[in-house]
Amino acid sequence: MTERRALDGHSALDEVPVSELLQLLMDERDITRVVLRYAHGIDRGDIDMVAACYHPGAYDDHGYASGTVEEFTARLRKHPAGQGVRQHLIGNVLIEVRAGAAVSEAYFLCYMEDLDGSGSVAPIGLFGGRYVDRLEKRDGDWRILRRICVIDWSRELGAAPSAPKADTFRRGSSDDLDPAVLALRELAALRR
Repeated sequence: MTERRALDGHSALDEVPVSELLQLLMDERDITRVVLRYAHGIDRGDIDMVAACYHPGAYDDHGYASGTVEEFTARLRKHPAGQGVRQHLIGNVLIEVRAGAAVSEAYFLCYMEDLDGSGSVAPIGLFGGRYVDRLEKRDGDWRILRRICVIDWSRELGAAPSAPKADTFRRGSSDDLDPAVLALRELAALRR
């Protein structure tokens, strides 16, 4: 069975078997999930999740914090985010896949608000950029082989004012009591 969906009758997909198209969709989904798991792991302080997004020995170019994934995650463990706030929003994700290799460009917005340990808020940063990833599929598993974190713009926002009524909402945490962790644990229990 082949895919035939072009309005003009001509398509690069005309002679591609549906099974290959489905595999491409699954590969793109798996690669997107690698990008999303990385952002989740960084934001929640789950360094093991971050490390699992990379092949062993992979290289991460994060400017001043560049190095192998082992060096990168060791640095994260040594200097955890602490009580500060870090949140990534992943936007456009463009993926090209070729025979077990892929390139992904994922746009991000990153808000960072780190406490300096004294309880006062350090300057807030807002960053817009892209993760340009080279990925490989090994043993059926897509992971990053090389990442370049590109910063297209950044702003220092000053001190963080409190939002009205913000204290009435549930707060996220980087422990086992975070609402998403609890919801995923409940879901896992249903599968048994």
